[in-house]
Amino acid sequence: MTTTTESPAATSTRVAPPAEEAPGLYRIVTSGDHKTVGRLYIAFSLIFGVASLVVGALVGFERVDTKSVSIFSDTPTYFQAFTFARVSLVFLVVLPLLVGLAIAVVPMQVGSPAIAFPRAAAASFWGWLVGSGVLIASYAIDGGLGRLGEAGTDPDAMALTMLALGMVVVSIVLAAVCLSTTVVTLRTAGMSLRRVPLFSWSVLVAASVWAVTLPVLLANLLLAYVDFRTGAAQQFGLPAAMYTNVSWAFRAPQVFAYVIPAIGIVCEIIPVAAKRRQRNHDVLLGALAVFGLLSAGFYAQTAQSQTRFVYVVAGLALLLPTLALLGGWFDTLVRGKLTVSAPFVLALVTLLLLVAAVATAALRVISSVDLLGTSATAGQMHLTLFAGLAGGIAGIVYWSPKLSGRTIPVPAALGIGVLVLLGAAAAGITDVISGILDQPDGINPGAVRDGVEALNLVSAIGIVVVGIAVVLTLLTYLRTQVGGVTHAPANPWGGHTLEWATVSPPPIGNFAEPLPEVRSERPLLDQTEEVSA
Repeated sequence: MTTTTESPAATSTRVAPPAEEAPGLYRIVTSGDHKTVGRLYIAFSLIFGVASLVVGALVGFERVDTKSVSIFSDTPTYFQAFTFARVSLVFLVVLPLLVGLAIAVVPMQVGSPAIAFPRAAAASFWGWLVGSGVLIASYAIDGGLGRLGEAGTDPDAMALTMLALGMVVVSIVLAAVCLSTTVVTLRTAGMSLRRVPLFSWSVLVAASVWAVTLPVLLANLLLAYVDFRTGAAQQFGLPAAMYTNVSWAFRAPQVFAYVIPAIGIVCEIIPVAAKRRQRNHDVLLGALAVFGLLSAGFYAQTAQSQTRFVYVVAGLALLLPTLALLGGWFDTLVRGKLTVSAPFVLALVTLLLLVAAVATAALRVISSVDLLGTSATAGQMHLTLFAGLAGGIAGIVYWSPKLSGRTIPVPAALGIGVLVLLGAAAAGITDVISGILDQPDGINPGAVRDGVEALNLVSAIGIVVVGIAVVLTLLTYLRTQVGGVTHAPANPWGGHTLEWATVSPPPIGNFAEPLPEVRSERPLLDQTEEVSA
């Protein structure tokens, strides 16, 4: 990819903004406006988040005391719930939440009146929504990604699960194509790739990783489906092997690829809270790119010595870009005049959980610690995905004026941030400690070791607390979306990037007037400095 001095939009025909649309349900269903599509992604990801975390909490409570607690009727049913909790948390909650924010915000950040391929972006949402509904229904009628045992297994429902998950994956990849194309081709005049805001850059990095790795998951599902449906399964389609063949998509390093946009959200909020320019912008661009490269984990599905070496190196090397990002953020904070706002608190929660997740991933690959195959896998996954969830909530609070024309009340945002931090720490860190105590990963409820029941209880309670935070976020978000249109201040946080150069909520086409040529990565801060001078 070549970094250009001028953006393609400066010398080519701009995408025409969508026309005014009819009001009501018809407008929502037929809309190609990226803001409407993004809001729909956000709303339904939060709704699915409640269901996902309820099942995750039930799985956690099943592990507390297998002798007196029996939530699920048998081991196959437990395994079914176990796989649903992980699959749904990634593909029905965290990933679509961040995709929705990106679809709503990225075109405005790069100065475009619309997203690239607006109808394809809308199709990605409806495909994801239908696929998600079918996925949930397939689990409900006794499907899933294989089960430990044959009693009660419904072959048609299992096949439907694979097809539905494949539809969800295709939809996410389609959204990734629309987002990456927007950043590369629809930037406003003067915005080179080096001047792209860090959130939009993180979306470009993440979309590129998703476009490379998720088709591998799709191929795994296709192989499993063909093997399963053509008679006696030989390898991929064996019920007991289905989840194993795709489990790389829910472990480090691949799980980090899903939360890269959350890192970009932190990158946007910290300089605004500090009222200071991010002077090492280029370093953070490089750190995000390296983080994305190291998070590509499709090779981790094999056990060959070469891939094992790469897996260990990637797990340890992820510390380097994380430290570079931390250094850049710390430098900005110490040089600035910090204003503690609700988005900043949520960004701090995201940062703390991300650091814990990266440190756990590095610890897992050290052979002497021997955490592979233990509950530390679940702990690391929860820390990472809950960091992505916290980042998504931070983005909702930060960009709420652009999403709905309303600001989210500060007490509600702060309360949600505290709940996410406490719940995620309880769910993640206790599972890591259980892994150090040699507790196997939670596939079999009968495998609970003596002495870790209390830790398992704390972990389950932590998931419940995160679930409460998601419910509060959903209610708060829906409250901002209903009722008459109100107009929040255009730039209530003192933001530095182009989405704050338009009114709240933005009109169709995003900007009422042509934008001036961009001269740095923070054009609104440039204007403020010119006025001060």
